[in-house]
Amino acid sequence: MRRFFASLTLVLLVALGSGQLAQAQSGSTTSSLTGNILDEQGNTIPGAVLVVKNLQTSFVREIRSQEDGAYLVTQLPPGSYEVNISAEGFNTQNTRLDLVLGSTALANFSMKIGATSDIIEVVASTSIDEGKTESSSNIDRGNIDSLPINRRNFLDFSLTTPRAVTDRTPQQGITVSSMLAFNGQNARFNNITTDGLDNNEPVGGSVRSNFSQDSVQEFQVVSDSFSAEFGRATAGIVNIVTRGGGNEFHGSTFLFLRNEAIAARDAFSTIKPEFKQYQFGSLLSGPIKKEKAFFFLSFERLSVKQNNIITINDQSVATARRQGFSLRNGPVPVGQATTSILARTDLRLTPNDTLWVRYNYGGSFNGAAEPFGALVGETNGGVQEAAENALAANNTYLNVGLNLVNETRFLASKRDLDLSIIGNDPQVQIFAPEGRIVFGRSSFLPQFRELETIQFINNTSISRGRQQIKFGVDLKYLTFTAPLAFFATGLSIFAPLDLSAFTGTTTVLSGLQSFDPLARTPAQRAALTTLSQTLPQFVSGFPANVPIQDLAFPSFI
Repeated sequence: MRRFFASLTLVLLVALGSGQLAQAQSGSTTSSLTGNILDEQGNTIPGAVLVVKNLQTSFVREIRSQEDGAYLVTQLPPGSYEVNISAEGFNTQNTRLDLVLGSTALANFSMKIGATSDIIEVVASTSIDEGKTESSSNIDRGNIDSLPINRRNFLDFSLTTPRAVTDRTPQQGITVSSMLAFNGQNARFNNITTDGLDNNEPVGGSVRSNFSQDSVQEFQVVSDSFSAEFGRATAGIVNIVTRGGGNEFHGSTFLFLRNEAIAARDAFSTIKPEFKQYQFGSLLSGPIKKEKAFFFLSFERLSVKQNNIITINDQSVATARRQGFSLRNGPVPVGQATTSILARTDLRLTPNDTLWVRYNYGGSFNGAAEPFGALVGETNGGVQEAAENALAANNTYLNVGLNLVNETRFLASKRDLDLSIIGNDPQVQIFAPEGRIVFGRSSFLPQFRELETIQFINNTSISRGRQQIKFGVDLKYLTFTAPLAFFATGLSIFAPLDLSAFTGTTTVLSGLQSFDPLARTPAQRAALTTLSQTLPQFVSGFPANVPIQDLAFPSFI
């Protein structure tokens, strides 16, 4: 099955009036800063110069306040900034602010009359943005670094935000979801973006690329009322931005080890099976040329060796083996592994033109992607292998004279995902004494998917004081190939079978006895021998003397 998808979204957001800036979110990759510049008597100061400098990269933006003293700085990468405000006849002020992803910070300044050469360090007056309409929370770099998390899956931090819970939908098959449910919706209805670009599997709604926790700058979780430019979601949005380098070199390395020595024995296993978990990674970032070009590199690897416990009893295992099926019980070794690599380069082409390019690779292996264990045999499972290569770019251009900011984003990615079979025996389900046991090839395997994505986004925002006009286009082209297999080797179900009406005596076969003639008692075999001689009386055209005592009796095929 080969399908092509194309989507085109045109968004026009207009904020008018003289009150607070009416915008839902500042953008999927940036922050905004707005406020008023006044004197000590509360009078507006038009034409005040406001210079915003990124402390990591020394990137500078400069604007002037409008006639009403209002200002708006859009399309600022999230991070720490130094803000310098100057006006003729007033003391120059400096302050520091932290801007978070997708939010508009409100900072008002009161300037004192004095010599322009004086510099006063102040703390900006910040308050809640009254123009905010969405319900959102931000997980910044500090939280990502300090909060404990299992297997370093940073998306789990989303569970600390309101309206987000773990999705209880069974996670199996070729596309596992983010497992984040917002407002009671299925996790497959979310929209996951990275650097403002799509990161979703289009058919199953799963997360496409995995990233190292160290490569994430911060992310925003939006549960409802999100801006139109985010779109394509009936549940929630997780908006992720990756890290870039700065003027200083930084590096780190981590290693996590865990084994069976500090793990309890499984209650269903007579021995303590092997368990080993290794997780390690490293990052390096810094300047290629200070204040001009920067790099960021990260690598992370997770490797897990563990066991799934199969609790099918020995009698059922022996019965299946007598019929030529592959089945075992007890601990069965399985492995899991993920690898993520990210490389990013940031360039300052001109004072008003920036560009970054990112490459990332994500690979994974799961020996029990189609799960087995308990009463499900190993041969009913599936092994998943996935690999994705993606190239993304972002260009931001500022026209100071027009107060115009244009942002262009581009993504090209290819994802290959294979879910293969473990065993090729026909699938069998038996209602045994311990419950319904399942073994043999899964009905829906193998599955193979190939996804190619091309995405182009262009957004333009024009500011006038604290008002903003924003419009843009989002074009996405997908190529999706996915052959599907259904019941390739069939399915047989064996349930208890009552033949008393045909034999004249009490003859009830259990599920195991329906499946395996050798498990039948002498009395049952004698009754079935008699039945084989009388069946032609009940079934027209049935041949006489068929040795049904040696045949299996499935309830469903």
